[in-house]
Amino acid sequence: MSTDETTRVRLDKWLWAARFFKTRALAADAIESGKVEVNGERAKRAKQLQVGDSLRVRLGPYHHIISVLAVSEQRGPASVARTLYEENAEGRKARKRYRFRSRRRSRTPVTMEAGRPRKTGARSRSSDGREWADRQAAPGSASELYLRAQLHDTVRRDSVERRCRPRIS
Repeated sequence: MSTDETTRVRLDKWLWAARFFKTRALAADAIESGKVEVNGERAKRAKQLQVGDSLRVRLGPYHHIISVLAVSEQRGPASVARTLYEENAEGRKARKRYRFRSRRRSRTPVTMEAGRPRKTGARSRSSDGREWADRQAAPGSASELYLRAQLHDTVRRDSVERRCRPRIS
């Protein structure tokens, strides 16, 4: 091995050794799909990386802006991999902002019912989760007329039952 080979390493090998990707194949796919830039330019996986190069790596929604501090062809523990690069403060801030925004978006109130759902509870609910009694229909719509007829039948049935019941004195 000459000294030139120890100071340079393939891009896909370095990304794998620095633990940005689990396998070299995943690293190669990311490079080919344009998710990795070396010194502001799109690169191929065989690009020789050296100390001082700057990388922009996109992993999911996050962008890592890093500079290469050391090169390695061997994958080691995470503590060793962390010494291979230094992350730019700009990249850290952007990731933190994105994490904060996505956390705020995911805070939606969740209502949980007690116990497991029962058949009668499922029947009494409409498709949008509201109780039938709470349901408001648009005036003049077919559903409003249906609900009125249902209510009218219930009231009429109750009054007929009251009239037909024998009075106990």
